[in-house]
Amino acid sequence: MDELKNENLKKHYLADPFYRQFFPEDLADRISLVRCRNGEDIICQGQAGTALYVLLSGRCSVSQLLPSGRTVILRTHAAPCLFGEIELLRGQEAAMSIRTLQDCDLFRLPLDQVRNRLINDNRFLRNLCMYITEKEAKNSMQLFQTFAYPLENRLALFILNNLEGSRFRIKKVYIADSLGVSYRQTENIMRRFTEQGVLRKQGLVYTVRDREALETLCREMKPLESGL
Repeated sequence: MDELKNENLKKHYLADPFYRQFFPEDLADRISLVRCRNGEDIICQGQAGTALYVLLSGRCSVSQLLPSGRTVILRTHAAPCLFGEIELLRGQEAAMSIRTLQDCDLFRLPLDQVRNRLINDNRFLRNLCMYITEKEAKNSMQLFQTFAYPLENRLALFILNNLEGSRFRIKKVYIADSLGVSYRQTENIMRRFTEQGVLRKQGLVYTVRDREALETLCREMKPLESGL
């Protein structure tokens, strides 16, 4: 994570409507503009929360290490969004890990400098409550998709959500755990996608060759999204 000393870029992001709906203007001098490279951890599970982050560009994955030692990828988020809001409110250790799927720009707000200001700001708290509610509604939808649609559709969505450019390189055991299916089921669908020319396998890395085919499978899931 590198701090960017670019005042023009910082001013550009400070004017973003997503940022402005949450944060008062007097916090601008306490904010750092940082850049995380592809595959870099922003927040690590089990570590004390030290900052609130605003994702300004790029995409990240959210994962959790289970007591069994298995890692489950819960969801992905694209800019703009917040990370660390629960740690801000509750002061607890991070329950999940956040990792970048591409280069990302973020605002970093140190909790020891902004916590008291934010938790006593009614406008911030009101908008944060609405944001958390909307996020949980989306999470519930994703959970329901686990039971409502065939694995082929869910795997297509999982691949698109976790792409790094056109590459997909998540281990099949993580895919299986994240989708609640067996390794063999995952392997069968991935092999089918490869045979159909949707994916190309090169060692442990897959490259998407037919994005439209994956997007078509995802569109079959759209009626559920509009109904929630």
